[in-house]
Amino acid sequence: MTVRCPVCDEACRESFRAQVLRKYDAAYYQCTVCGLVRTEDPHWLEEAHASAIADADTGLLSRNIELSERLCALLYLMDGGRGPYLDASGGYGVTTRLMRDAGFDYYWEDPYCENLFARGFEHNPGRVYSAVSIFEVLEHVISPLEFLGRYLSQQPTPTLLLTTETFDGPGAPPRDWRYYSFETGQHVVFFSTESMRRLAARLSVNYFSWRRFHILGAGNRLQESLRILQVPLLWRFVARAARAKLSSRTVTDNAMLLDANREP
Repeated sequence: MTVRCPVCDEACRESFRAQVLRKYDAAYYQCTVCGLVRTEDPHWLEEAHASAIADADTGLLSRNIELSERLCALLYLMDGGRGPYLDASGGYGVTTRLMRDAGFDYYWEDPYCENLFARGFEHNPGRVYSAVSIFEVLEHVISPLEFLGRYLSQQPTPTLLLTTETFDGPGAPPRDWRYYSFETGQHVVFFSTESMRRLAARLSVNYFSWRRFHILGAGNRLQESLRILQVPLLWRFVARAARAKLSSRTVTDNAMLLDANREP
């Protein structure tokens, strides 16, 4: 059986084997061209995602808080916080709620998870977004081109703001790399820096990176925003400026939801 790379469609060779979910012997393959690492056909995914969020993910809230702060700075420089924005595969709605609290017009979408914190602000298919955040999702997706292509097909094309841990070097990361997450079985695709560049090229968009963000988009405004954010710690001042300039939606969202739930 030939295993192919989900980004460049080239042949992959077996790199190592590991026990997934403490019971399945699984092969891990690496692309001979871009270096991407993927599992064999992940027949265990339904079992692995029986709970949308892994019980062992103790860093969920701290990561959301940190990413939302950086997101405030990036979006404010990109378009002044005009939005609207979508958090795709948004889990329990934590990021959407944090961003609305900061004043950004954010919405939630996730077909596999219950919206606990951003109820009333679900995705509307008719809404056009200027940017879509997709945090800690690509490592779960065996067909990233198809997955991301759905969002880039919107006109005008939104900027995609992604997070996933990447690696450099010709070989696969060592077996003790925590991001493999053998115990949960939820991570099935692992991107090298080169595979991220090739992913963007296949999708006909530019690729930029900033800290943990992988950004797929176009335009001089985006490039200029990232140049500014490369200045050490400047992003913190931009994030504060964004919060000061934009009005938090916490109180107005509360009033809207109370009004919507009021008996006629």
